[in-house]
This record gives sequence, structure tokens and C-alpha cells, in this order.
Amino acid sequence: MMTIDREAGTAAVVLGNSATSVDEVGIGLIRPGVTVDSPAANAWSWMPVAIAVVLVGLLWWKAWRGRSRMELAGGVVDGASAAVLVWTRGAWDVLPEWALGSILAAAFVGGVYALMRMREAPSWPRSGRAGAIVNLVFSLLILAFFALAL
Repeated sequence: MMTIDREAGTAAVVLGNSATSVDEVGIGLIRPGVTVDSPAANAWSWMPVAIAVVLVGLLWWKAWRGRSRMELAGGVVDGASAAVLVWTRGAWDVLPEWALGSILAAAFVGGVYALMRMREAPSWPRSGRAGAIVNLVFSLLILAFFALAL
């Protein structure tokens, strides 16, 4: 992006290697204090992060309360979906890296905890087998959707 201020006789060229707009940076170099509304800072850019946080919450719920390997596997898949979503669609230009890294770390730790609990858990729940299967299939479909949307 190239910004020119003819009155002041200044110009700036800003190069970026992502789809994120650099207009605000260029205008800020020419006219300090002037901001441009960034399209990345709108409410929709937060949606993938909110979905990822919900998926990590589901992972932890299933890892903590899961009574069978099917339920725990569904939690691990939910954590993988959150990681794929944050990595590919996270609001990297809006949130600091530590916030998105925290979501990835929570998904990783929750997944490891669920995998550790799988050793002692029975394969099938005592009741509600159909619900456990539907839950796992739904989690797999969400992961497939996010992976294919790369």
C-alpha cells in the first residue's frame, strides 16, 4: 500500500505478507493519530475465536465428565476442531498471540487429559450408546468441515 500526503510532502509504502489490510499502518505513518476502521476488527472476526472457546469448553467438559471412550474421543475431536479453527481462522490481527496460544494450549492439555482417561474408561457408555455415537459423529463432521475449509 502506498500513501501520499501532498500537502506535507511525505509518502509511505507499507508491504504486508497476509490478507490483513495495512492501510491503518500506512496512514498512521503519514498522519500520526489518524486511524482507519479496520475491517478485521469487526464483530465477525471474533466469531471463530468464540466458537473455538466453546469447543475447548466442550472438550474439557467431556474430558472431565466423560464416562466412556466414545465420549472422551468426542472431546479430543472437539479440541482438534478448536485448534484447526483458531490456527486457520483466528483473529490473529485483533487478538494478541498469547490469547490464541492459550486457546491452543487449553485444547492440547484437555486432549492429553482425555486421552489419559481413556485407559480406564469402558469403550461404550452404560446407557445412551446412540447419543454417544451421534455426539462423536457430529464432532467428526465439525472437524471435517473446518479442515476442508482451509
